[in-house]
Amino acid sequence: MSISGVGSRSSLTVQSLVDMRAQLDELQRQLASGKKSNTYAGLGVDRGFTVGLRTQASGLKAFGETITQVDFRLKVAQSALQRIGDISDQVRSSTVLGANVVSNGSTIAQSMAYTEVNELLSLLNTQAGDRYLFSGRAVDKPAVDTFDHIMNGDGARAGFKQVVDERKQADVGGPGGLGRLLITAPTATSVQVAEDAVSPFGFKLASVSTTMTGATITGPARLPPPRSI
Repeated sequence: MSISGVGSRSSLTVQSLVDMRAQLDELQRQLASGKKSNTYAGLGVDRGFTVGLRTQASGLKAFGETITQVDFRLKVAQSALQRIGDISDQVRSSTVLGANVVSNGSTIAQSMAYTEVNELLSLLNTQAGDRYLFSGRAVDKPAVDTFDHIMNGDGARAGFKQVVDERKQADVGGPGGLGRLLITAPTATSVQVAEDAVSPFGFKLASVSTTMTGATITGPARLPPPRSI
């Protein structure tokens, strides 16, 4: 019985040492990693609470990142809008100098407007990261076309310069350059000036007068006055 008792006490002591060693190893792991457990199962009854806290922390982090991105975009947009306002003031001021001609044949106002429209279009296509700020929902597409395409055209699409030139040619009308006015001589002593009623381009006659002595003029028939219904 004496030997059996000693053996029992020895077995109990070894088991206690093993448990203490395991606890010591676990505490050292927690101290080194800063984590109570590497798995949720090791947290016991606190695992549900920990999962909830982690979810909330992730949500708060994502919310904070969104705030940072939106704040950055607003600042970039505000800067672009401020510059657009400055350009508007500059164009208004440049009209005072419109009569002065520079070396390329354009007025100062025209030259400044050309440069400022280019900058304005660039501002409307301002990007913050990979998003165009003034494109509405189409954040992956520019808000407006490029200055070169708008002025000079893009393939089959006519640019502003071509449209203006075509309108000028349409208003001048033919090799005579009379603005589509029809000048005829119904009799040997009369001259008739009429507008081209077929085309929407060219000059439109509103009235006629003369300072020639002995000349008699007959103006165009007046249109009936507008009536309200």
